[in-house]
Amino acid sequence: NNSFIPKKKYSYFVDIHSNMERLTPYLDKNCVKILHITGAHWLFQNTAEYSRLLDIQRKKNTTLIPRRMALPSLGIENCDFASILGNKFTESTFEYANKPIHRIHISTTNEFEFNENKRFDLCKRNFLWFGGAGMVLKGLDVTLEAFSKMPEFNLYVVGPIASESDFVELYKNELYHLPNIKTLNWLKVDSDEFLSILNTCVGIILPSASEGGGGSVITGLHAGLIPIVSIQASVDVFNFGITLKNIDVDSIIAASEMIANMDEPKLKQMSLEAWQYARLYHTKERFEADYRSFLVDIVHINN
Repeated sequence: NNSFIPKKKYSYFVDIHSNMERLTPYLDKNCVKILHITGAHWLFQNTAEYSRLLDIQRKKNTTLIPRRMALPSLGIENCDFASILGNKFTESTFEYANKPIHRIHISTTNEFEFNENKRFDLCKRNFLWFGGAGMVLKGLDVTLEAFSKMPEFNLYVVGPIASESDFVELYKNELYHLPNIKTLNWLKVDSDEFLSILNTCVGIILPSASEGGGGSVITGLHAGLIPIVSIQASVDVFNFGITLKNIDVDSIIAASEMIANMDEPKLKQMSLEAWQYARLYHTKERFEADYRSFLVDIVHINN
């Protein structure tokens, strides 16, 4: 709401990126201003997307339109406290402001039972790329290029692909004409088709250049998928996943081959640990507890 003007005294004000600096002059000097951060700093994210688009331009001689430009905001400069989704990476893009930042574990819309009967020996060459808007920012281009070089591996692509016509035109061969890549556009997470893909794949790949908690990866963890992610995907994968050294084709190929070369007991153990981690840290109940603790601490500090 960009037109709201406070006309009474408020004790607390919570904002998500866009209204903090506009409304600060209207607030009582004792009002506690809280910023809820859901992604990397806008300067980092915008720079990251432009950088990835430059990569495309250099290798394809084509310019694609940016899809995930974040609006400039001075919320972190104007707030007293901040909550943040993601992990240490996301937090690092705001550290310059020297404000108290409290991590909130991102929640998920769906939870799945662990598939005890999954045949990892049969699915260890099958992977899922799953993401929202911003195909280049989220590394779909390098993922497609990697799997085009690995015909013995299979990739399922789920996301709003059709909404980015310039990307589709540039990568239509990889998206729709390679036998080992199946593009399904957007699917409901609780649909039978999506559940079938989860049970068909060993891992989820997201070589994103900027995230605030990698929600699609968290969905994958809840299904026991082994994550292959960039540092910037902002998901902690510990020993149950692989963090890419770089957002490039060679790194994705190396990580995919590493998983394919693991034996079934090892893959099942990593899958179980991914599922257990998601069930412990990435639920609606955990989000509520984290945010309640954050607010209670603030109330105690200010009373």
